[in-house]
Amino acid sequence: MAEAAGPESAPSLGILAEVDDDHVTRTQIVRAALELDVIPAVAAGNHDAEAIARVTGCSTAGMRVLLDALCALKLLRWSDGAYALTPTAEAYLDPGSPANCAEIFLDDLRAWDRFTETVRTGRMQTDYASAGSDRVWAAWAAHQLRNWPNDLPTYRERWQGLGVTASSMPDARILDVGCGSALATLVLVLDLPRATVTGLDREAVIEVAGRLADALGVGPRASFIAGDVTSLRDLSGTFDIVFSGHVFKFLNPDQIGAALHQARRLLAPGGRVVISEVLADPGDYEHTEQYLLAAWVFNVAPRGRIYTLAEYGAMLSEAGFGPAHRLEGTSWFQAEAPSWSAQRKEMEPGGTSRKGASLWPSSGCDPFTQDVPT
Repeated sequence: MAEAAGPESAPSLGILAEVDDDHVTRTQIVRAALELDVIPAVAAGNHDAEAIARVTGCSTAGMRVLLDALCALKLLRWSDGAYALTPTAEAYLDPGSPANCAEIFLDDLRAWDRFTETVRTGRMQTDYASAGSDRVWAAWAAHQLRNWPNDLPTYRERWQGLGVTASSMPDARILDVGCGSALATLVLVLDLPRATVTGLDREAVIEVAGRLADALGVGPRASFIAGDVTSLRDLSGTFDIVFSGHVFKFLNPDQIGAALHQARRLLAPGGRVVISEVLADPGDYEHTEQYLLAAWVFNVAPRGRIYTLAEYGAMLSEAGFGPAHRLEGTSWFQAEAPSWSAQRKEMEPGGTSRKGASLWPSSGCDPFTQDVPT
């Protein structure tokens, strides 16, 4: 009989240990709370296990276990003999909150139930790019009605890294395609004295974006149009920046190409398209985000996938843009309209654009470190 291998030769359980760890347990606890409407029950004034169990149709013993677990996860708190919502649950999971986004979390968890069948058959049961997904994306946009102070600094940093500042583009005209809450571009209206934003998204989503613009005090310089990327062909006007964040992963290359051609048509001479997307980097298994996101996209976007920077570069080139340049350390990249590219060839970093504005941050350093030949 062969002897068992010694500990020094035993491989680690790796991810298998995590499958049974508290991360999965946390997800299932939150899911149970969402499916059983525990948060609405507490928000309605039920503060003990018996009352919450009664209105949700659950056993008292089981509900007490769930409520205590939610306290441990900081979604509920126990005080003076009563359960109450924490600020996080009150902001994002209470149906009475304008920032309630419980629906998208629950919808996403249920979509994962179908992942095995999606892999087996290659047929997606969920389509987050369909018209029926409006309510889900509106729920996701709504979280920024409360969360915006947490994300705004990151967006501001990205635009500054791209050289879009009050001194370089004070009167920028921005088109935000698939705008969601539009926070990514509303920050420019906050920071650039005469900038304007036009957001394009589904009707239910732009209603949320309009509320956020008003809350930020920039409503008069923000306008919103109901539609999707196919609606670009119906737009007129001229923009200095066309931005799209986390939209193209839901589309196939032909759809992306058509959208980029329309973006090129809508850009003023010297304009730029700016894209934010997680990028594929085949074979780089140390950075797991791209592969986990690729699995999610495969499950919920029948026409989409994760694209490489080179693939985007080729699509941008075919649409008439210059090379794609990635902002170092981020998933943001841009490409310039031909006239801008021609001017850039004649200038060193720190040079002057058609508006007399520096194309690069004041440091004089080119922030784009990954060039893609086109």
